[in-house]
Amino acid sequence: MSNEKTLYYFDFDANKWLSISSKVQLLTHEQKGIFIDLIAMCLINNGQIKNDKLLASKLKQTQANLSKSLECFQELEILVEKDGFLRIKFISEKFDRINRIKQQRIEAGRKGGKAKAGKSGTSYNKNNNNNNKKENLLKERDTESTISVNYSQENQKIITQAAERISRKHPRLKEPPKTTCLIVTAIHDETENGRSLEQAIEYIENKTEQYAGATGNWPIDQKQYIVSSTNWYKNGGYLENPDEWIKDNRENKYEVRDGWLWINGRKSSFTGAYDGLSFKNGQFTGHAEAVN
Repeated sequence: MSNEKTLYYFDFDANKWLSISSKVQLLTHEQKGIFIDLIAMCLINNGQIKNDKLLASKLKQTQANLSKSLECFQELEILVEKDGFLRIKFISEKFDRINRIKQQRIEAGRKGGKAKAGKSGTSYNKNNNNNNKKENLLKERDTESTISVNYSQENQKIITQAAERISRKHPRLKEPPKTTCLIVTAIHDETENGRSLEQAIEYIENKTEQYAGATGNWPIDQKQYIVSSTNWYKNGGYLENPDEWIKDNRENKYEVRDGWLWINGRKSSFTGAYDGLSFKNGQFTGHAEAVN
């Protein structure tokens, strides 16, 4: 049995989901249920689902109804289809990020193992007993496996001091010692990725400052969703595009013109209810029935 962990969760922002400007609020309740099931299927299938004849059966839908729903999801740009596979953007990005981190750590483990086998330099791991803990946090790296790393005493001090400094800049600092160790890991992973030590420290520090700056502008009721420092560094939050940290408070513009629904200036093929009105393939069909 594989020991590899399956990604089975995702960040859910209830405020965004229920917001009147949320695209999912243009869906019918049935379509929302289909979309949630598709998210779950993506999570257990490495971020994508094959759009075959069995999919309608799995979702307990007729082929015609599923095709109509998928067309609506693509129209709203919350799902894409490529090469016969369905992908949901934020789920795919989460898998890409995890795979990048995993590959970095595999490469780091290989290089660290070679260094240990050669018995060159000084080797550090979690079992080492060293009284100078502050300058040797490298031995406490919080990774899935013990990695032997070789640095000069001078560079050990530079890395540790940088990690402690960076940790204090995170907007939601939790467990400072553990956070510091995770930053050490992040810096090391970036050096294994081709950056110099100075560049790696600068990269992690800049990303931390950007995240702090972006979240500092979040509305008060959104600050509860700031990721803790331990989870942010462990899950590679610093690898994300900073644009993802900016809360877009602009609302999508919906208009009904000449009996058709337009979204942000584009004619829509949306089917469902919006603002008390019913639409089929974008065309107004009447007033939606109130749900008590």
